[in-house]
Amino acid sequence: TPFSTDSFKELIQNGFDQIKISSMDLNNYHLHYEIVNCKKKLDLFISTGMSSISELKIIYEIYKDSIHNICLLLCTSSYPAPNNDISLSNIFLFKSLFPKFKIGYSDHTVGTSAAIAAATLGAEYIEIHFSDDIRKSGPDQILSKTYKELKELNTKFETIKELIRYKKK
Repeated sequence: TPFSTDSFKELIQNGFDQIKISSMDLNNYHLHYEIVNCKKKLDLFISTGMSSISELKIIYEIYKDSIHNICLLLCTSSYPAPNNDISLSNIFLFKSLFPKFKIGYSDHTVGTSAAIAAATLGAEYIEIHFSDDIRKSGPDQILSKTYKELKELNTKFETIKELIRYKKK
């Protein structure tokens, strides 16, 4: 996650091709223009927690014809995010407004229900915070998933993909 054009350039020089833009930098248009003009094809994940739809439309205009693979991550920027603030139905809104982008979900909730629901609703990527020990101190620990939870989620995601795959009647 770069926080400036210099840190973005450093990531590219070090061989990174998957870049996440934090939601606080969604309106850092100077950074976005640096990224869109990058000649190296990137997988770009843009977190949307602190943004408005009008800001997302600007981002769409910047990247819609770029060489980069773009994924907007539906996100609620609170730690932990309460369930009544998540509004996963926005996955459908994002898919309709931004058809050239992939839509994902950045999970800041406690437990695994939101991630499972997001996958069921069609999120193509799920970003999850990980901790090897959730008893450690830090703002992310309460919402972080353990190795065991990640393995269980992966199994559930594979099951969901199989369950919702289209099959002609």
